[in-house]
Amino acid sequence: MAPTIAFLAPDSQKDELVLLIQQHLPVFSRYQLIAPDPLAQYLRRITGLPFDAISAISLGGDLEVAARVIQAQIMAVFCPLDFSQPAAPELDIMALLRVCQIHNVPLATNLATAEAIVDNLAHIRHAHLIFNPIAGQGDSQQELALIRDLLEPHLNLHVLLTTPDISAADLAKKAIAANSDLVIASGGDGTVSAVAGELINTGIPLGIIPRGTANAFCLALGIPSAIAPLRRSCQTLLTGQPRSVDAARCNGLPMILLAGIGYEAETVEKASRELKDRWGHWLISWRAGSS
Repeated sequence: MAPTIAFLAPDSQKDELVLLIQQHLPVFSRYQLIAPDPLAQYLRRITGLPFDAISAISLGGDLEVAARVIQAQIMAVFCPLDFSQPAAPELDIMALLRVCQIHNVPLATNLATAEAIVDNLAHIRHAHLIFNPIAGQGDSQQELALIRDLLEPHLNLHVLLTTPDISAADLAKKAIAANSDLVIASGGDGTVSAVAGELINTGIPLGIIPRGTANAFCLALGIPSAIAPLRRSCQTLLTGQPRSVDAARCNGLPMILLAGIGYEAETVEKASRELKDRWGHWLISWRAGSS
C-alpha cells in the first residue's frame, strides 16, 4: 500500500487545510491522500489532487482513520481545530489523539505542527522497488519480505512486481512518472538492464538488489550478489555512494555492461527459466571462464 496521509477538519477549518495543501502541492502529490466525504470531494475540486473518499465524519470517518492508524496504514494525520467555535460533536478528536499517540503517528492540529510534519515528509526519500518474482533460485516471497524489512524503515518504498504482461521497463516508466527519488531493480541482468534503459538521462539513481542467475553487471561493480546475503546488498544500497556508468544501445536495447555474440548470445537467448533453475551456477562458471 502506498504511504497514506489522512485529512480531517471541521467546516470552519476547511480553507486553512486547502491553503496548507496548496502551499505544499509537490510534497502531498507524492502520497495517497484520504479524507471523509464531503471533505474529500471539496479538497479534490479545489486542490486538484486525487483524494480518496472514506466515510463521512457523521458515519464514523474519524474512527475509520483511527482504525487505519492502528493497522499501520497511515503515516500522518492533519486535523486542524478551531477552538473559537463549538466542537463538532461527531468528531472524536480524543480517540484519534489516543491512537496516534500509542502508535507514534504524527497528528497536526494547528499550523505549526502541520508545517513541521510537512517539512519531515519533504525530506523522506521515495523509492520504487521493481521486483522480478521469478528471478534466481531462491524463495521470492521470503526474499521480498526481507528486502521490505530492511528498506522500509529508511525509505517510503513502493513495491512493483513484474508479471508476464507487465515488464520491468513498464514499471520503470511508472516509477519515473511518479517522480521517484530512487528506482531499485531486484532480479537478474535482464531486469536490471530493462530498468536502467528507462532511467538513462532522467537523473534518477538506480539501485540494484541482484537475485538473478549471473548478475554480471553487479559483479562488475562489486555489488554483493544473490549468493551473498541480501542484507549486504540492501546495506550497500542505503549507504553506498552513487557511481556513474556509461550506457549504450545495441539493436535498440539498452546496454550497460557488454554485448555478446556467437555462442554466448545464443546460449542466453535460448536459456529458459527451467534451464536457468537447473544449470544456473554452471552457466555462471562457463560465462566467467569464456569471457
